[in-house]
Amino acid sequence: MENKIQTFRDLNTWKEGHKLVLQIYKITKNFPKKETFALTDQILRAVVSITSNIAEGFGRRGMKEKIQFYYLAQSSFTVYKLLTGLIKSLRIYG
Repeated sequence: MENKIQTFRDLNTWKEGHKLVLQIYKITKNFPKKETFALTDQILRAVVSITSNIAEGFGRRGMKEKIQFYYLAQSSFTVYKLLTGLIKSLRIYG
């Protein structure tokens, strides 16, 4: 029997994004306190935005609206990649 997609939680992209959110929350607990309102806050907002936009896009009726939110999720992922590169360059993590 084939699994039907009923909610955004059934989407593989959302599942992977959710894993990423949990991982980033765990990693950022060990960031320096001086980064709490800088890189830590920014990367957490970026990863949460990925899954939030996927969920919101799923809930939209029109295809044009769905695509708009999926593009926003993709943009948030781009910000996440930028910030992880910066975090590595600054030797905060990894």
